[in-house]
Amino acid sequence: MEFVASRCGTGTHYTCIALGALVAENLPLSLEMVQQIVTETRAKRELSQPEIAKLASTLNSFLGMHERGKQTSSEPTFLQLRAQIKKLHNALNVLKSALLPATEQVSLRNYLIQLGEVYAETRGPHPKLPAVNDYRSGERLDEMISSVSQVLEWMNKTPANMEEPRNWWVLPFFIFSERGRRFLSNVPIDAHRRAGTEDLIGVTLPFVYEETFQTRYGVSRPPGPGGRFVLAVLRHAGISNDDNRPFVNATVIKYRQNYLRKAGRSGTSSLPSVLEDESKKISRSSNDG
Repeated sequence: MEFVASRCGTGTHYTCIALGALVAENLPLSLEMVQQIVTETRAKRELSQPEIAKLASTLNSFLGMHERGKQTSSEPTFLQLRAQIKKLHNALNVLKSALLPATEQVSLRNYLIQLGEVYAETRGPHPKLPAVNDYRSGERLDEMISSVSQVLEWMNKTPANMEEPRNWWVLPFFIFSERGRRFLSNVPIDAHRRAGTEDLIGVTLPFVYEETFQTRYGVSRPPGPGGRFVLAVLRHAGISNDDNRPFVNATVIKYRQNYLRKAGRSGTSSLPSVLEDESKKISRSSNDG
């Protein structure tokens, strides 16, 4: 994880790279905001200015990951992707069959070429294909026929390992890099479709609270320091519920209890390995700075 300090608004913000993608520099929490979050938390342990700066770095890193998660939440699940691939494969087969007469007979080919010439005459030359003696519609048609055949050939020769479940929603170079494979080995299939905000509230922010204030996170009514910390972060970061209203303590408790129940059933530790890895990167970056 790389952090670059910059001046933005009234406080220091951080730029971070998560999953190989640049997160916007204008992340929501300035040092002043984080100081206010600490004040509203009213924890027993007081933080030094370096600790507050580290907390700002940590929160902005995880909030950046959360924002990226929102951007990928519309991506299909692996099963939905398999259905899309099958649908595309069938469509390409149909299209190749329909185009076959244009490669073996002149009537359909001439018709399509004339369509292209008339179109280009009224709307301009075909993209990246300057006109010479004509608008070169025959070349564009041949490109399209060749492309359909090529992609269909790719799909017909799909390697067996590409049939296995995989998170195809991350960037291609990240999927195939050694660093990316190590990271993704800890990311469950379809993790992008999980309740990102619920994870932020029920897992990530409690973890940050425990690491920062060196005490166990607990839930209570009215909210104790842990609950106040989570609610303050959400409010200052501008994260609201589906009705565009601020989250309330009851929801914070519900999401935390949901996570604890799931963790108990699976027998996992209290912290997902993805968060552990991210936390180590943040600590290394803070120590280097």
